[in-house]
Amino acid sequence: MMVSLLGGLQSIDASLYEASEMDGANAWQRFRYVTLPGLRSVSTTVVLLGVIWTFNQFAIIFLLFGNTAPDAQILVTWAYQLGFGQQPRDYAQSAAYGILLLSLLIVFTSFYRRWLNRNEQQLAI
Repeated sequence: MMVSLLGGLQSIDASLYEASEMDGANAWQRFRYVTLPGLRSVSTTVVLLGVIWTFNQFAIIFLLFGNTAPDAQILVTWAYQLGFGQQPRDYAQSAAYGILLLSLLIVFTSFYRRWLNRNEQQLAI
């Protein structure tokens, strides 16, 4: 994520910073009005991928705790526990949790994209 943000920072034209400095903008104003809008396209992708990857932290919890920590359950590990970690296996409920995760991510993504599009339209005005 940091490499992506660094690439976004390097893609901002230096003449924008020079022009804002000539107009009398201080460091905070240059950051707010030049850097943040320049990073908008990169940061939207980074935030969206970060949220999706946060929902998929199965490997970390499973490798740290295995089946020994029922208190460390998130939706992904709970779906695994239902489908593969207990007897009798409940594939239907495990699949339902998988669809629930997918639905949550789709809803979040759609709201996030709408919010970003609305903000971009306001900035264009």
